[in-house]
Amino acid sequence: QSLTNINSLLSKYPNIATLYGLQGNIFYLQKNIEKALQSYKKSESISPNLETQRMINKLESIRGGGEK
Repeated sequence: QSLTNINSLLSKYPNIATLYGLQGNIFYLQKNIEKALQSYKKSESISPNLETQRMINKLESIRGGGEK
C-alpha cells in the first residue's frame, strides 16, 4: 500500500527528491536492490544529499560495484 501511495504522489509531484528516497526505502526493505538504487539515484539527481549518497554507495557495494 505504501508503494502505491508513493507512486501516486510521484505522478503528481515528480520533482520531489524525498518521495524518491521514500520509494527507495520501500524497495530496500523489500530487498529489491536494483529498484532501490534507481530510486535513490533519482532522488540524488534532484537534490544531492549525503545520506542518500551513503545509501547509493552501500547498495552498489552490495551488488558488487557498478556505475556511478
